[in-house]
Amino acid sequence: SFSKEDNIYVISFEIKQGIAPALQRMAGKSKVVEIKRKDEKDNSLIYAPGVKILVCDDDRLNLKVFTSLLSGTGMDVDAVNSGEEVLSRVREKNYHIIFLDHMMPKMDGVETLHRMRRLEGNLNSNVPVVVLTANAVAGAESDYIKEGFDDYLSKPVDMKALSALLERYLPKDMVKDRKDNEGEELPHDSSFLPVISGFDFSEAKKLLLEDGLVLDTLRNFYDNIDSRIAALDAEKEKIKNGGELSGFRITAHSIKSNLRMLGNSYLSLIAEEGESLAASDKREEALEKLNDLSEGLLQAKERIGKALKDSSEIPVDEEEEALQRIEGNEFARLLSALLEALLERDYDRMDSTAESMKHYDYPKEVRGDVASILNDVDNLEIMNAVEKTEKLLEMAKAGKEGD
Repeated sequence: SFSKEDNIYVISFEIKQGIAPALQRMAGKSKVVEIKRKDEKDNSLIYAPGVKILVCDDDRLNLKVFTSLLSGTGMDVDAVNSGEEVLSRVREKNYHIIFLDHMMPKMDGVETLHRMRRLEGNLNSNVPVVVLTANAVAGAESDYIKEGFDDYLSKPVDMKALSALLERYLPKDMVKDRKDNEGEELPHDSSFLPVISGFDFSEAKKLLLEDGLVLDTLRNFYDNIDSRIAALDAEKEKIKNGGELSGFRITAHSIKSNLRMLGNSYLSLIAEEGESLAASDKREEALEKLNDLSEGLLQAKERIGKALKDSSEIPVDEEEEALQRIEGNEFARLLSALLEALLERDYDRMDSTAESMKHYDYPKEVRGDVASILNDVDNLEIMNAVEKTEKLLEMAKAGKEGD
């Protein structure tokens, strides 16, 4: 249809998913085009209590954002970080839809899907499976469909696109109107977003919708920059010693997705170029991009840290905080809470418990064990964290009984 509103011509027509961004780029800075999907609703958050979702991504930040996007929808979301865990989960629980990241180490999303379809005892053989990819290029959708996926979703995940996809695949009787959701309020957003060079939070908010979620994502990204740089350093040594570039390709791919999510187009482009060079086995050029990316992350860390500190969003140096000596009962309680969160893959509780544990001083003999567990939690090494937490909890309980 064609209309005129406030001296601005508005063109509205039905288009296929994925075409709008291209048309918007063609429109440039013109005031001529406002593109709307006919089926697009004003409320982008659907409400579907009782729906069970499994999502797999090796990147911790992507998992946290995905689960946070769905936190107000009433859905039960299980988040795992490897294909092996997916194969375990689909034999234990019925889901309504499954999301698999494409590019993961050890077992990627395509291999996971193929093995899942052949898996004896799979309770989800007829459940729709959607691939998550940061490389949504022309022709990619048909390639994924040929591999057996039912659909695909571009990363960073857009809440509106995710909601539309869920409405297509979920049982109609499970998707409720918000007015039926008595007693549960929509998330209230009253956060402050800092101004940081290189980060366009207006772009981030288009994806994440709320200032609070943008800020949480920024803080999680900031907390993980050191581990990202360490991973890049490890890949650098591997490349220098003649090793494969596949590790750098996966690491760059993951960093690219994180940076896009936060509106940093410059660094995300460097990561994308590094990923492409690694895929083409161009060693010297890939190594150069790796160095550029590592340096860019260091600079980003400084800018983010200063902005968050200036806005009082992070405390002063932890060394300045007087740590309280932990008592045996409290130690056992925290370990029990962490173990429960780990086993249930409850990432919010996992993070809050781990954060609480950082504010205590521990006896010398367990200090290293606690640090190792917290590092595993930060890096989503769930099974390692479970094993270590179980052992430490046994020790803590034995110590209590001996008092």
